[in-house]
Amino acid sequence: MAVSRGFKRSELFSIRLARDIFKKSFERNKDFRDGYQANIAMLLHDKYGMTDRKLRNEAANDIMEVIFDAKDFRPQKDDTNKVSRFELLDL
Repeated sequence: MAVSRGFKRSELFSIRLARDIFKKSFERNKDFRDGYQANIAMLLHDKYGMTDRKLRNEAANDIMEVIFDAKDFRPQKDDTNKVSRFELLDL
């Protein structure tokens, strides 16, 4: 795997674990997911001048999909339950 160059096996495991934690957290907590996407969208607006809101949000979602290796982070149901930092450890 090309990504593994220069990484120890334990480091790759840590990266995968972190990605999985984020993916599960996004699925369980719509507000967390939306906040993360909004931060990326604002960076695209402020730093790169993307003024079209719909396009900016789609780009932010695409970036999240690439980083977290998922097809779609949009929650399938409206789950507004809050996830505490202690619950993240159980994911």
